[in-house]
Amino acid sequence: GSPSTPTTAPAPRQTFPVQPTGTSSSGASYEVATKNFDVVVATSGPCWVQVTTSTSSVPLVSGVQQAGKVLTFPADGTMTVEVGSSAVIVGVTIKGKSAFTDVPKVVPFTYTFVAS
Repeated sequence: GSPSTPTTAPAPRQTFPVQPTGTSSSGASYEVATKNFDVVVATSGPCWVQVTTSTSSVPLVSGVQQAGKVLTFPADGTMTVEVGSSAVIVGVTIKGKSAFTDVPKVVPFTYTFVAS
């Protein structure tokens, strides 16, 4: 048998589902290309975390999270994540796949995720 050469389709243009839309010294804003996403906060050490949505006046979580916690919040409007330590990874997952992760360079730091 002769070796078969796989046919490759042209690569789709790379699009990133989470795009930065603005940064400041203490925060960053991102546009997410879907309304159905989860915000994930994973702590590697004790970290103050507050997560709020544009649809509720009450924070989803507010307080010090211990090391090793993974908090997942389904998006509900604009999601705001405030962190008080760099012992944390803030991420976005879309359909269970990681689309964005970041470790804050300065603290406190505020992430804002807006559904497009």
